[in-house]
Amino acid sequence: YLELRRPFMLGVLEKEDKSKSAYKPTLGHFFFRVCHDKGLLGRLYTQNIDGLDYKTGIPNDKIVSVHGTLGRVECEGCKAPYPSEKFCSEVRQKIRDIYNIDPLAPKESTAIVCESCNR
Repeated sequence: YLELRRPFMLGVLEKEDKSKSAYKPTLGHFFFRVCHDKGLLGRLYTQNIDGLDYKTGIPNDKIVSVHGTLGRVECEGCKAPYPSEKFCSEVRQKIRDIYNIDPLAPKESTAIVCESCNR
């Protein structure tokens, strides 16, 4: 499934600098930030996986990502956090590009191994 999501993951995660990001939070995302700032937000439940909610300044502990998120990268096995920059580098080096966008992508995919559990 990483091959299918490769361009999206790199577009969202690779550009942590909000001013240069390919994807940016919208006014809809920032509405919830305003609610938080005014003390009106108890918790934000989101089905969005793009992670843009995490770029609004709402505390991470108030965001519940129902279907997962690219706002935080973690091991699917042990749940250990994985640094976004390192994950992007691993995706770029180990996951093939089925869309033929990146000429430097590998021809075959190999596993991205968790540093904590080695799975």
